[in-house]
Amino acid sequence: MKVVTVNVKSLSPYAQSRYHNTPRLAGEQPDAWEERTWRNRAHTLPDGQIFIPPMAFSGCIKEAAKFLNKKIPGKRNETWTKHFESGVIVSTPLNTGVNVNDLQRYPVHCSSDGTPGGKTRVMRYFPVVNEWKGIITVTVLDDMIDKEIFSEVIVTAGSLIGIGTFRPRNRGYFGRFEITNIKWE
Repeated sequence: MKVVTVNVKSLSPYAQSRYHNTPRLAGEQPDAWEERTWRNRAHTLPDGQIFIPPMAFSGCIKEAAKFLNKKIPGKRNETWTKHFESGVIVSTPLNTGVNVNDLQRYPVHCSSDGTPGGKTRVMRYFPVVNEWKGIITVTVLDDMIDKEIFSEVIVTAGSLIGIGTFRPRNRGYFGRFEITNIKWE
């Protein structure tokens, strides 16, 4: 088992879309409810600071390994995918240092029921952090994963996969990041 400390820095804004089930007030119209509750889509700490969930980075790294589809030398057609899927864990959130009250909102004209191509469209607002950076701690459980392949996968994760809503892997442009430092312990 190895612990890898990775410093990341945003290349694009990061948007969140956490599910919330905030009830409507008596007589409140859908547009008014959206205006009042859009910040509830953000992941927040008790003090109101926005954080990026560890599963966002964990999923991003695993998806990058699958995306690369890189073969393991000397293992015929075996790829790194299963080693990253079961052998990499990100267990701590990244605190963006941005307070929920300082968020920007990003308007999206989208399907009212969430289905792609839905006929009824409504305006939704998503919380956006324009610039962010921090440290993620990655536990590498699989001894086959070395510094070289890990670095390649995490750089791909930041540039081509991304995190959050509207990330590149989902035909968006938010959530891209660069790696500024990797430290193996």
